[in-house]
Amino acid sequence: MIITPNMALVAWNADGDDFDHTQLATDIALIDGHDHSAGKGKQLNAATAIIPGSIVDSLIAAGTITGDKIASGAISTALLADGSVTLAKLAAGVARMVSSFMPSSSTLADNHLTIVAAGVTATLPASPEDGETIVILASGGSITVHGGGGNVFLRNDESSVTSFTRSEHDDALVLVYSANVGPAWYATSGVERSSLVTTLSGFADALDGQIVDYQADSSTGTNWRFRYNGGSSSSYKWEFLGGVPLLDQNGAMATSTVTSPSVSPGSPSVTLPFAGDYIVTYGGNIEYNSPDTIGGAGGGYVSLINAPSTVLDTIHTVYTSGDGLTATAWGTGAPNTVYLTGLAASTLELGLWVDSAGQTANPIGNMFISVTPVRVA
Repeated sequence: MIITPNMALVAWNADGDDFDHTQLATDIALIDGHDHSAGKGKQLNAATAIIPGSIVDSLIAAGTITGDKIASGAISTALLADGSVTLAKLAAGVARMVSSFMPSSSTLADNHLTIVAAGVTATLPASPEDGETIVILASGGSITVHGGGGNVFLRNDESSVTSFTRSEHDDALVLVYSANVGPAWYATSGVERSSLVTTLSGFADALDGQIVDYQADSSTGTNWRFRYNGGSSSSYKWEFLGGVPLLDQNGAMATSTVTSPSVSPGSPSVTLPFAGDYIVTYGGNIEYNSPDTIGGAGGGYVSLINAPSTVLDTIHTVYTSGDGLTATAWGTGAPNTVYLTGLAASTLELGLWVDSAGQTANPIGNMFISVTPVRVA
C-alpha cells in the first residue's frame, strides 16, 4: 500500500494489502474536489497548462490584474487590438492622440494634438477641447476655422481671423484652443513680428489684456500702446500704456483783433483719433501794443477750443512790463495742463484774444498743443 505525494490518496498495490471501503470513499472524495492547489492535486505550470486565448475578459475579475503584475515591456503595440484603448481610459494629463495630418484637404479631427504638414488646406475641429493643440509645421497651404471651433488670434496687435494662409508666418505655428477665454484659438509661437495698426475699429472682439500698438502719426513716428481692460466700468476700455504725445506748434506771427474766444489764425491743430479721456497741455503768446493801456483790468487770454467753437479751458496771459503798458510788451500764456474726460473724436485748436475793445491788431504766436491719451474707445 502506498500514499500518493500530491493528494495523499491511499493505493493498494500489493496482493496482501487490506482493502478498506472507507478509505476508498475518501480517495474518491479527494479526487472529486481537486483544484490543483496545495494538497489538492499537482501544481500546474501556467505556460503549459493554459490554452492560449482561453482566458477572456469575462473570466477576469475587476481589479485582479494590477500594474505591478505586468512586466515592463510585456504589452507591446502588436498585442493591442485596434481601438482597444480609448480616451476615456486615459488618466487626466496623459498625452492623448497624436496624428500626422497629410491629406491635401480635410477637416482636422478632435485630437489632443494634431501635427499638420506643409502644403495642406485644412479646417480646424468643430468641437475642440480646452487645451487642444494644432502644430503647423511649415509654410504653404491654409487653415480655415470651422463654424463651431472659434476664431483664431494670431497676434495681440490684430483682431481675430476666420482663415489665414500659412505662408504669412515665419516658422512652425502652434495654435492652442481655450474654452474659457474667447473661446478661441491662440497662436503661442511662430507668429509674425508685431506691426502697427492704424485703427481700433476692427477690434470688436478684443480680449481682456490684449495689447495693440497704434500709429498715431506716421510723419513724426508717434506711436501709442494700448491695453484692453475688459473689466473696466468705463466705456473707454483701451487704456494707454506708453508713447509720446501728439504735438503741433506754430512759432509764426499772426494778428488777433477779437475780444472773445475763437480759433486764431495760424492756430496749431491736433486731431483726436478716438473718443475718450485725454491729458492736454497748451499755451501761446500775445503782444500788447503801445499806446494801448489795458492795465490790470484788461489782458490777453489763450483758450483751448474743441473745433469749431466749444471752449474747453482758458488761461490768462502774463504781463512782462507790469500792470500797465507804456510800450510794446509780450504777455505769455504759460503752459497749462488739463485732464479732459469724455471728449469726442474731434479737433483741438487754440484761440488768443483780448478783453479790451480798444485794442486792435495784437500779434500772436508761439502757440502749441500737446495731447496724450489716458483711455479711449
